[in-house]
Amino acid sequence: MDTEFNNDLPWKAPVEMYRFERNHCAFKQVVGGADEFNDSIGKISLNFSYLQEVVSSCIIKLIKTNKKLGMIIVSELSFKNKLNLLGSMFQYYTPTYEFNSLFDNQNETFDELLKACFKCEEFRNQILHSSFDHTNKDIVRKKPPPKRNRA
Repeated sequence: MDTEFNNDLPWKAPVEMYRFERNHCAFKQVVGGADEFNDSIGKISLNFSYLQEVVSSCIIKLIKTNKKLGMIIVSELSFKNKLNLLGSMFQYYTPTYEFNSLFDNQNETFDELLKACFKCEEFRNQILHSSFDHTNKDIVRKKPPPKRNRA
């Protein structure tokens, strides 16, 4: 019995489904002009991303490994866990290392720095996970409904 096996997939590969091609339109024509509100949200997002990279780089340096292995380790951590790990590593290394600091009390300064980083995360999450009403020139943040208690 000769049966022919069909190797064709019933779906298309992502590359085939989403063929993004240039259409010679300017960015402004496609998405509209820039405005101060959207620019501000973009800056918050990009600056927080940079902060995450710096924290990750510090952890990689402190665990004394190569960048590739270090990125494997830190990429699995949330920002909060990265900060907690960085704080623990700072405490571990403090008795044996002198960190490059302009401040007299390194422990107090580092604790304040970690607190500021946690605040940055809170602010970023508050902005990026909110909805906003654009009425006239006023921009009002809509609070999301509270989560239901799960029993």
